[in-house]
Amino acid sequence: MSQKLQQQFMQAVALHQQGKLQEAGAIYEAVLKVLPRHPDALHLLGVVALQTGQYQRAADLIGKAIAINPGKGVYLLNRGKALQALSDLEAAVDSFNEAIRLQPDNAEAYFCCGNALCKMSRLESALVSYEKAIDLNSGYFEAHFNHGNTLMTLSRFEDALASFDRAIKLNNRIAPAHFVRGNALLSIRKLREAIDAYEAAIAIEHEFPEAWNNRGNALKQLGRHDEALSSYRKAIEIKEDYADAWLNASNVLSELKRSDEARQCMERAILLSPQLATTFLLTALYEKNAVCDWRNYAKNNDEFKNEVMNSSGLFECWPLLSMYDDPCLHKTAARKWIEAEYPEDNSLGKIKTEAGSKRIRIGYFSADFREHPVAMLMCGVLKAHDRSKFELFAFSSGVEEEGAVRSSIKKSVDHFIDINQMSDKEAALLSRQYEIDIAVDLGGHTKDSRMGVFSFRAAPVQVGYLGYPGTTGADYMDYIVADPVIVSADDYSNYVEKVVTLPSYQPNDAGRETSTIKHSRQSMNLPESGFVYCCFNDAYKITPSVYASWMNILKQVPGSVLWLRSGSQPVMSNLRYAASESGVMAERIIFAERMPTVTEHLARHRLADLFLDTLPYNAHTTASDALWAGVPVLTRKGKSFAARVAASLLNAIGLPELVTGTQEQYESLAIELAGNPGRLQDIKVRLEQNRLTAPLFNTDLYTRNLEAAYTAMYERYQSGLQPDHIILSG
Repeated sequence: MSQKLQQQFMQAVALHQQGKLQEAGAIYEAVLKVLPRHPDALHLLGVVALQTGQYQRAADLIGKAIAINPGKGVYLLNRGKALQALSDLEAAVDSFNEAIRLQPDNAEAYFCCGNALCKMSRLESALVSYEKAIDLNSGYFEAHFNHGNTLMTLSRFEDALASFDRAIKLNNRIAPAHFVRGNALLSIRKLREAIDAYEAAIAIEHEFPEAWNNRGNALKQLGRHDEALSSYRKAIEIKEDYADAWLNASNVLSELKRSDEARQCMERAILLSPQLATTFLLTALYEKNAVCDWRNYAKNNDEFKNEVMNSSGLFECWPLLSMYDDPCLHKTAARKWIEAEYPEDNSLGKIKTEAGSKRIRIGYFSADFREHPVAMLMCGVLKAHDRSKFELFAFSSGVEEEGAVRSSIKKSVDHFIDINQMSDKEAALLSRQYEIDIAVDLGGHTKDSRMGVFSFRAAPVQVGYLGYPGTTGADYMDYIVADPVIVSADDYSNYVEKVVTLPSYQPNDAGRETSTIKHSRQSMNLPESGFVYCCFNDAYKITPSVYASWMNILKQVPGSVLWLRSGSQPVMSNLRYAASESGVMAERIIFAERMPTVTEHLARHRLADLFLDTLPYNAHTTASDALWAGVPVLTRKGKSFAARVAASLLNAIGLPELVTGTQEQYESLAIELAGNPGRLQDIKVRLEQNRLTAPLFNTDLYTRNLEAAYTAMYERYQSGLQPDHIILSG
């Protein structure tokens, strides 16, 4: 090369280094006109093409340079980048590997190879490449960052967090690094630390919608719903077409019982992201049902049922219980959800079988150790457990909420352990460290439950109980607790778990109090005379067919009223409108305002004559509340777990005649009891007599039966036997 040409080439290199790509490229081309086989000029012109998005041209030019001089690692590195940009990933990896062979100390080549391997979903190999890059250059921020992201994809959240921490130590002014660190913390339920990380990202880059959105997710999990909503709204303010933020806002508005706003946000999310329509149609339908907006109810429910059974979409299980009396559908949805969200994870290894010489250790897991129906039902059992045979652990995954119920539970167990801020894996490992023999899930597919803990096998025996009336769909759940009314042998195929059949299903606390306050009808806005039907179930359990039955009953019983639980304004407006449309005066629908205490709520039950149950989701705790207060419950028995609980309770209290099988029988009996005060009084007398003698409210008897079930499960495990159906005669 002549001196003049060499000077031209060096001028081009200098311009290139200054970022003047067009000028540098023109000179490289001029050099190549004179010396068409100049490898460095070909390579650098290819780099200019790479930097300006001309990837095929870059690959071709650099390929020519390699053909002339195959021993240059930098040529192979840059050709690999061009091939990766062209999505020719196999060839890109080959090119990076050849660059590494020629320059084994080239950290960038390992880094780029890791990126290509990630795109090929060869994640473990990608990790090795990133780690080699970091070994060669410990200050390689991007390698630490991508290493962490790859670990996140592999659900190795704790390891990812360590990578992000190292990256941030190198450069703490990169907002996305704080953001992904927040994601890692959120994944392992370090919620307050996650919020700090998102706020660090926002402090650097205020207009960061994803950080605002995920900050909202962490706040929501902490129960700080108003703050979460503000965070989602900020994300939407920055990015109006952010479908996920609209969806999250919808979910938190639902938690806040602001159903109309929730539905509007859901509709906006679906408009922005039509692929959400199928998956989140259930949420939209549930929100409509929750406010008793029954427009197109049958059509929507039929279409959605077909989606659940025949599509690959994921649908939350809980809302389905109040929409369909179909245990097969419930099982199908639960299986899909578990396989996608909480698949079995064997990373903690098998649990060793321990000799059975100690007390059986029972671990109760719940997000609801507070003023909640599940906790209130369990209080008596926890007090009645035989502590000489059983050691009790309460693993609380809910937000800290002190009160009488939580205080009672803390006093009733040997160990009360807060796992709210632990990851599922950490909580499962802790359970193993405590050598829990039987882990009992009191949540299932309900709000804030922790099925993920059980996916890691928290104990050798795992049981679903009380909180979720249906199969979890998880093979790692060994047993589900029921009774012969709720699950017969013919129903076993609808449950993934083996069925433990107690003489009666629902626990109750015989020591619970009822206020001695005597409420008057006038104080509750009830008429001085006339028959009072009541139902204190949540509005989402009221279906059009149930309400139609109630209106038929009211029309046949002059002067009667229906006393319902107070809800949002849309709920009450919709129910009054539906009454008017059916020919019943809206004034005959009376709403019971929330009482200051549960005991006062129980006391006001005495003003009612008959509790009318719902289907397909029966009254559960609300039914036992009514029975405890002396109010008979009329129910229809369905097919699913949730549709049979009230029938179970009535059998356990000795009033099976109040269980009907059809809508006609249900309406007929409700009308007859209103017109036959003698028969109703006989039922009430028997209810009062049975209340303290029948199994339903015999806490000690119930607990002994439950303990016998636990012992049978434990002995099967100790004998090396697989779980099997267990039937206790009582």
